[in-house]
Amino acid sequence: MEKAYDRVPRDLIWWALRKKQVPEHYVSIIQDMYSGAQATVRTQCGNTRAQPVTVRVHQGSALSPYLFITVLDVVCQDLLEPAPWTMLYADDVVLCARNQGDLERKLQKWKDHLHQHGLQINTA
Repeated sequence: MEKAYDRVPRDLIWWALRKKQVPEHYVSIIQDMYSGAQATVRTQCGNTRAQPVTVRVHQGSALSPYLFITVLDVVCQDLLEPAPWTMLYADDVVLCARNQGDLERKLQKWKDHLHQHGLQINTA
């Protein structure tokens, strides 16, 4: 997936947590952790002004991998096929097919589906 952590819309995180029936109290706590998030860039000349961060999961947080895989699990649920035809590991997706035409159709289906959720697949 392309810049996986950087591209996850926050609303998608909340939606996925609710789809997994995470109690609303915990969803609210996680939302509070993300509200008002800002980032600065450190340069040789000093730090830039703080900018609001409105997408992506937090880098370096112990919770982030769990949030990301929860989002992927919910979003990709309808696309998965038994191994070896579809395999997911972290932000990597492996798609297999019996011929090139089937693979191209499967890839396009994944691209379209992920795009509907604000995510992108990187074919490089």
